[in-house]
Amino acid sequence: MTLKNKLYTIADTEHKGGTTRFSLNLNAAHEIYGAHFPGEPVTPGVCLVQMAGELLEECLGRKLQLKKAVNVKFLSPVSPVITPSVGFTVSPTPADAEGLIRSSVKVEHEGRVIAKMSLIHTAV
Repeated sequence: MTLKNKLYTIADTEHKGGTTRFSLNLNAAHEIYGAHFPGEPVTPGVCLVQMAGELLEECLGRKLQLKKAVNVKFLSPVSPVITPSVGFTVSPTPADAEGLIRSSVKVEHEGRVIAKMSLIHTAV
C-alpha cells in the first residue's frame, strides 16, 4: 500500500550530492491515526519504514522492495499533532553486485532526530 498523498505529502525536496532531503506534511485526518492511538495519534513505526522506502523510490526513480531493516531506532514519537511536518534525509548507495541497495535514513523535526534507519532494498 502506498502512503504518499494519503498519510503524507511531499512539501519540498532538496538534492545535495548523493543525499536527498524531503520535507513532509503528515495528514492528521488519515484513518490510521483513529486507531493508533485515538485522542493521541502516533505514526506507526512500520509506516515510517514504508515512507522511507517510498522516498527512496522517489530518489532512484524505480520501484523497490524492502529486503531487510538492518537497524531501526525510533527515538521519539511522530505525532501529526505535535510534529505535523517532518524531514526525511535519504542517503542511498548504488546497487551492489547482488542488486542490493543500501540506504541510511534520518527522520527529523525542527533539527531533532526522531528516527534512524539502515535499510536494504532490491529493485522490482
